[in-house]
Formats: sequence, C-alpha cells, structure tokens
Amino acid sequence: MIISTKLCKGIALLLTVVLVSGCSMFASKDESTECQKTEKKQKITRYTGEKSKALSHVYTGRKELALTFNGMGDDKMMRSLLEQLDSYKIKATFFLPGIRVAEEPNIAKDILARGHEIQNNTLNQQDMSKLSYEQIYREIQLSNEVIKRETGISPRYVRTKSGDVTDDVRLAAAHLGMEAVVSYNINPKDRDLQRDAKTIGDYIARYMSRGSIISLNTDINPEVSTS
Repeated sequence: MIISTKLCKGIALLLTVVLVSGCSMFASKDESTECQKTEKKQKITRYTGEKSKALSHVYTGRKELALTFNGMGDDKMMRSLLEQLDSYKIKATFFLPGIRVAEEPNIAKDILARGHEIQNNTLNQQDMSKLSYEQIYREIQLSNEVIKRETGISPRYVRTKSGDVTDDVRLAAAHLGMEAVVSYNINPKDRDLQRDAKTIGDYIARYMSRGSIISLNTDINPEVSTS
C-alpha cells in the first residue's frame, strides 16, 4: 500500500473500492452565452427522490480494504506516487478535482492507464457546508463533465474535500445519477505537515481492518508518496 513496507509482508491485501445538465465549461463562446441564458431559466431545485448512499467503509467478508487518494498533487508528486503503487502492485481509487483534471489531463489519463480508478472530488474542493444546494450540484456536475471529457470515464462516486457527507451532497449526487458519497474510516491526518511517511504508515497499520476505506491527500503532504 504505499503505507509502509511492513504492511506488505505476510498480508495479501486486495485494495479495491468495492463500493465502493448544465453549461459546459468547454463550449464555444456563442454556445456558452446561449447556454447561460437557458440556465437562468433552469434553476436547480433540491432533489426530492432517494439520496445516494453514504459510504465510510466497505461491507466484505474478505481481507479487503480500499486505498483512496484525494486531490491531485503536482506532476512530480503524482508520478512518484504512481511508481510506488506499481512497485507494490497495488490499485487505488483517486478522487480528483475537476479543475485539476482540466489543468493536468495527462496525469488523470496515466492514473487510468496504470489500472487505477478515478472518481469525483468536486470541481474546486470547496467547503460544501457553505454552499447552496444548487452550488453543490454544480460543483459535482461540472467536475463529472470535466472528468468525462478528459478521460472518457463517468464517475459513480463523489467525495468532498473534508470527507463530510451531508444530506444536500447526497441529494445532489443522486440528482446526477451517482451511486454514493464516499467518506472514510481511516484518516492518518496527513494534512499535518509534521507527519512523516513512517508516522502516516504506522497509523494506518494500527487502525486498518477488513473493509476499511483509507483516505490520503496527494496535494498537501509530499510524504504521502513514500508512506
């Protein structure tokens, strides 16, 4: 897992996530103007159907857990991380912000080419608790659109920057036909830049269990790529 070498000894862990229309930002100027006019008449109202599932762990009888990454670090960081995953023959799920996929589409394509999974980390990783329902909907929708355009993949799952799962996020995800809002149950607090690779790895080793979803951030602490 890139967690620490000792985790790979004597344990065969299959790291999988067993889960577990608006204006296009790529439209021409004329198309965008026309679409914006139309959107003003098409206000997004809160979905009244069933909410998407909320997942913080995976129900499984097998020795499986899910390794997930949030955000998209710079090219050097991401290449290092992908090489580490390859070296341990580990597959992971990357929750990517749409804006970063638009900026670095080749990284997203490389993630897929190496056999990993890409899901939605919202467009700009905004604090969902401060947004209206329509704004939440747009954050998820536009990120889906970017990821689909650049990679051909239609995300089925979404995760917020904080990992919080609110009713409005679940409703917006369902509104967009997505299966679940994914959180986690192992958070090594790698946002703390004082935490080195060993500390992060040891934390995960201590708390991991069958069906765990591990959350690591690629755009904050570079130690993640060697933990």
